[in-house]
Amino acid sequence: MRKLIVIAVTGMVVALAAAVGPASAAPASQLTLAATPNPVVIGQAVTFTGRLTAGGAGVAGATVTFGEYFDSSCTIGPFFTVPATTDASGNYNAGTYPTTGAPAGRYYFKATSGP
Repeated sequence: MRKLIVIAVTGMVVALAAAVGPASAAPASQLTLAATPNPVVIGQAVTFTGRLTAGGAGVAGATVTFGEYFDSSCTIGPFFTVPATTDASGNYNAGTYPTTGAPAGRYYFKATSGP
């Protein structure tokens, strides 16, 4: 099952970490994405991390792919993609990226996992 989440960077900042899963109390699987610092500031480095769970437990050894897009439906791009592997607790770190030189605007970051 493919899961994805999107974080938007607007102008100079973005504010939120998002999770995707069914509306039920205990989703079968969940993929989260967080930005540090939050909000993201253009001109400073940002680190993207998250966690993949199934039935409330971390999923170890799964591949999570992270990418940057220019549109909210994530069809224009990706302009870069980075694979990350979840650790024993289901946590992943997509890496730290400089935002120096990025023009003011809206950016969307998407993480996906699954076939």
